Amino acid sequence: MNSKENITLLKNIIESDFALLEQNLVKNSRYFDSRVNLTASDTMVSLNLFQLVKSLKQFVRLLQFLKSQKNNHLYILIENKQYLNFLNQFFNETKLTCPVTIKNSLVLGNNLANMTELLLLLDKPLNNNKNLVKRFLNHQLFLISKVNSTAETNNWSSYKIYNDLADFKKVIFLLSLIRGILIKL
Repeated sequence: MNSKENITLLKNIIESDFALLEQNLVKNSRYFDSRVNLTASDTMVSLNLFQLVKSLKQFVRLLQFLKSQKNNHLYILIENKQYLNFLNQFFNETKLTCPVTIKNSLVLGNNLANMTELLLLLDKPLNNNKNLVKRFLNHQLFLISKVNSTAETNNWSSYKIYNDLADFKKVIFLLSLIRGILIKL
């Protein structure tokens, strides 16, 4: 990404509130910079912009790699039913360079030979689930990206964007990022 795209990405992160969380988190985290107590029960947390931009760039590179492959597929796993319906409607109306499958539970079929697949876990951590990781490897699913605000001790070779998707604007930000990279021209 060139410097103009970097500045545009940073500007969009700030304008979309993607760098702000409205919850109580572990105090010692490399993912956030500061916290502001709004009321006795409400706390606003500012994420570390360097870490956030770094993780978003990794996600962009994953999407660019997926787009460059001939046989590609994007799987999105999300448990929130409202978001699931919105994502289905969004991707049904958007023409992308790869097929997209959106599910609320993980159902893996047989991977076709030479198929490049990316799994995007939205608000679902892996949390030391060795059986799930073995299923990914047996399915030959090696590209895994996740967006959540769970403190995880082991990332299981996945890419993580530290954020909370309770705010609908953040889901829209991610969708616009995916659409911007995978759109058919």
